[in-house]
Amino acid sequence: MTVLFVVILAGFIISGYAQISEYNYSIQNLEKSIAKTNEENDTLQLKIAELSAPERIIKIAQEELGMALNEEQVIILSKTLN
Repeated sequence: MTVLFVVILAGFIISGYAQISEYNYSIQNLEKSIAKTNEENDTLQLKIAELSAPERIIKIAQEELGMALNEEQVIILSKTLN
């Protein structure tokens, strides 16, 4: 009877360790996924900064769209909250 109890107890303990190992594996995969997503976000933030640079926008407007900057009549738009 004691041997059966020890075997059952050992089974529960081993099962618990297996579950812990599985959780650790899942955590590691999630941490890798988070790190990859953070790297992608950083890359995209740099791309946004490049694409929204005023110099780039002015260059495209002048060279590709044939627009000209009229220094005498500059309109500044601001976002107002209502």
